[in-house]
Amino acid sequence: MAISRDNLSFEPGLNLLRVSQRKIKKILGRLIFIFLIGVGLYGVLVSVSHSWQEYRTLFYFSLLTDMFLFYLWRQKKSYRPIRPPKEGEKLEVSVFLDEKSRQLLEDAYRLARRSRYRFLRPIHFFAVCLKEKKFRKIIKRLDCSVEQVTEKTESILEKSLSEESGEVFGPDLSADFKKIFCDAYVFCLRRGYSQIGPLDILWAISQQKNMVGMVFDEFGISPSEIEKVIEWARLEGEIRRSEKNFFWWRLFKPAGKLNRAMTAVLTPTLDKVSQDLTLLAKRGEFEMVIGREKELEQIFNFFNAGRVGAVLVGEDEVGKKSIVKKLAQLMTEENVPNFLKDKRLIELDLGALVSLGGSQKIEEYLRQVVYEVNWAGNIVLVMKDIDNLAGLKSQASGLDLSEIMVSALEIKAFFLLGTSLPANYASKIEGKILGRVLDKIEIETPARDFLWKILIAKIYLIEKKLKVFFSADALDQAIDLADRYIYGKSLPAKTIDLLTEVGYLISGRKDSDGVINGDDVVELVSKKTKVPLKDTEETEKRKLLDLEKLIHQRLVNQEEAVKAVAAAMRRSRLEVKKRDKPIANFLFVGPTGVGKTELAKTLARVYFGDEKRMLRLDMSEYQEKRGIRRLIGLRTDEGTEKGYLTEAVKRQPYSLLLLDELEKAHPDILNLFLQVMDDGRLTGADNETINFTNIILIATSNAGTNFIQNKIKDGISYEEIDRELKDKVLLEYFRPEFLNRFDKIVLFTALSFENIREITRLFIKEINGGLEERAVTLEAENEAIDELAALGYNPLYGARPLRRAIQEKVEDVVARMFLEDKVKRRDKIIVKKGLVFEIKKGKEF
Repeated sequence: MAISRDNLSFEPGLNLLRVSQRKIKKILGRLIFIFLIGVGLYGVLVSVSHSWQEYRTLFYFSLLTDMFLFYLWRQKKSYRPIRPPKEGEKLEVSVFLDEKSRQLLEDAYRLARRSRYRFLRPIHFFAVCLKEKKFRKIIKRLDCSVEQVTEKTESILEKSLSEESGEVFGPDLSADFKKIFCDAYVFCLRRGYSQIGPLDILWAISQQKNMVGMVFDEFGISPSEIEKVIEWARLEGEIRRSEKNFFWWRLFKPAGKLNRAMTAVLTPTLDKVSQDLTLLAKRGEFEMVIGREKELEQIFNFFNAGRVGAVLVGEDEVGKKSIVKKLAQLMTEENVPNFLKDKRLIELDLGALVSLGGSQKIEEYLRQVVYEVNWAGNIVLVMKDIDNLAGLKSQASGLDLSEIMVSALEIKAFFLLGTSLPANYASKIEGKILGRVLDKIEIETPARDFLWKILIAKIYLIEKKLKVFFSADALDQAIDLADRYIYGKSLPAKTIDLLTEVGYLISGRKDSDGVINGDDVVELVSKKTKVPLKDTEETEKRKLLDLEKLIHQRLVNQEEAVKAVAAAMRRSRLEVKKRDKPIANFLFVGPTGVGKTELAKTLARVYFGDEKRMLRLDMSEYQEKRGIRRLIGLRTDEGTEKGYLTEAVKRQPYSLLLLDELEKAHPDILNLFLQVMDDGRLTGADNETINFTNIILIATSNAGTNFIQNKIKDGISYEEIDRELKDKVLLEYFRPEFLNRFDKIVLFTALSFENIREITRLFIKEINGGLEERAVTLEAENEAIDELAALGYNPLYGARPLRRAIQEKVEDVVARMFLEDKVKRRDKIIVKKGLVFEIKKGKEF
């Protein structure tokens, strides 16, 4: 709707005389109102407690007073609704302000006049709004201190006063002040609102560049954030009004099983296997449901067109229950089409029906239920997971229960509303007998904007119950983190669970003021998933900065690989909330036994805290295409088999994924990991998308080992080997687009004799660590270290021969010493030159 600003005017006629007149009129009106209420109540009370004949005149007078009060109340509620300007009309916007907006406008005028400002500006309106409870709540939703915002506003007002000369007869309206009211009018007209309220004016202020924007900019608040919390406040108001209206309308709904015409009959069998949703709604046991008008209109249209059945088809917890609840509330209010008025919404429990009748009598009881529903004439039947009817047979006649229900529906004596999962609908309803009478209504996962509204309704209940208060950032964090890190439910359901859990957590803290911000949600998700989402703490900073040194305490040589891994870890902590790929994707290539797998183990132990944080896949076990089902699962007629990879990452989202001997995997499996490296996610057979953005993916490969060994023998430099390996050799094993997904392809160098000597010391240290629980110490002299290193040195096979040599020459000997009881607690074993073992006895106590 295009509206020219030239057709709009804002001249509310603000001056001292008119503002004072309105204030006096308002005070007098309240006094008269109170007086009339007193007279009315007095007349009624006297007439009840004394002789009717004696006080009859007083009673009639009080009755007239009450009627006049009702007239005044109606007059107060009447207003001039917003309309578009006529052709050629100059429309005065101020006539569409509601009572509260007019009051705040006059308060802003008095503030500006009292301080002798030359112009009335948006900052003055904002300043008086800060005294209102609703506006202070908005400031708190923005995670700001009301006191600090008020102080900053007053500071800006004082500064602007020094720049403007005083005006004795009151301030003029500035151009930007008039514009916000015209913008608010256009906003309300487009939204279909009947009047301009304070929230609409605040929205218009937030969209302009003015001094109010300076206040919010000081606290890092953007216009879009302000707009969101204004919408939150508006939705809260709608929920309160809906609750209030529903409270009164539900009183007119019959509480029993009969309708108003008393033509319905009792339903004893149905009562045993069902619950009355309209009765639960009448008792106020359902929360107010936001939206869902589209789906409800589809239901009404189907029924109105002569169809008798509809089925809501959607994944678990995407809103099917909410739609049924809202239908129950609308039927309680009688805010439904005529064919649904004065009816009851009854949910049939199929499990209870089976338990009541057993396999022998279930057909008899279902027929009795259908008979009672038909005979009652005032029932709309609801069946959760209606697809369960299909395949459930009566042992008495062999009939499928779905056939019995369809036969009853085809008489068109009652309406049926069911729910079903998409997979079950496709296999049991679509194209089957139930599909003849059930029209499909698809329920999709709510979009982000609508999800926000749904969650505000839930937060309204949580806040009321737990006496807590959520900031807008807490809600945003809950949606984002639930989507990325929590599995097993739909996004709405797991976000609601997260909000509820953090609400209970904060309400249980003795030192808490009850305000829940984004950091509280982040802290909870970090604890639940063991993913470090909070800002880096001092101890972790030191670990990140010293990561190369910590890794080299367990790994010898391979400087390039260690630097690449450490840099990726430091980078990941800056990108943790916006990353859409794994922390890093590395391909380690090189001769066998040079530390490729050992670096992955060391990183898991040093950074993640435990070697168990490493998920290891031996890719030689996935040489066939069918290995995909082992990784992501398999959907069968009996259900869904879970995949090893998807389940492992779901349980440990913050870990290291090691793909050993990658070159042996089937090409289709490589494509699977290409998706992981590219998108940071993988969808399992159960259609659940698993987040891989907190995984370090390290693949090791022996591809080109012969090439590397031959080049080493020929004395070719590692720089030349690395270049030729990446440009030619690896392309024989992997496609170019797959190799391009790795952040770095690292060539591990062969180990020198000095490297082997250092690794020998690490192996001895590792054995010594294993002996600590026996209170025994193992040491090796330098000569013994050199001899062990010489026995295990082979440039072609890395450290593998060394490990075998130490197992044979050291571990086997030490084990025999223990078995022969030669070693006691507090003894020291020394490996000397010639690999001779000496036992130095410990002190006896």
